[in-house]
Amino acid sequence: MTTIDKARDLLNPGEKALVLLTRGHQLSINADKSGYTGNWVVDHPLSVDRVVIYLRPNRAGSRADIFLADFVASKPSDEERRFVIEFQNARRIGTSFRTWPEFAEGSQKPVRYL
Repeated sequence: MTTIDKARDLLNPGEKALVLLTRGHQLSINADKSGYTGNWVVDHPLSVDRVVIYLRPNRAGSRADIFLADFVASKPSDEERRFVIEFQNARRIGTSFRTWPEFAEGSQKPVRYL
C-alpha cells in the first residue's frame, strides 16, 4: 500500500477537496463504493470535487488509512448546523504516518478545504 504524506498530493491540478479527520464512528462505505460520513460543520452548499478521508484509530501517533472518493452531496444531519457528506467511488489508496496537521497542511480542526 502506498504511503501518503499530504492530502494535496492526491489531487489533480484544479481539483478542490474536502479533507476530513475521522475515527470512523459515522463513516460508512458500501460494497458499491458509495457511502457517507456525518455530522460535519462545513460550508453549505459545498463546491468540491473530491473527499479525502484520514481514518485514524484512537491512538495518537498511529498509522492512518487514507480514502479518496468523489463528492456527491452534503445533506443536513440531525444535528443543527451540521451536514452528512455523501460520496461515491471510494477507495482506500494508502496510509499515512503523518499527523493530521501535517497531512492536511492545517490546524487540529477535523475539516480542511484544499
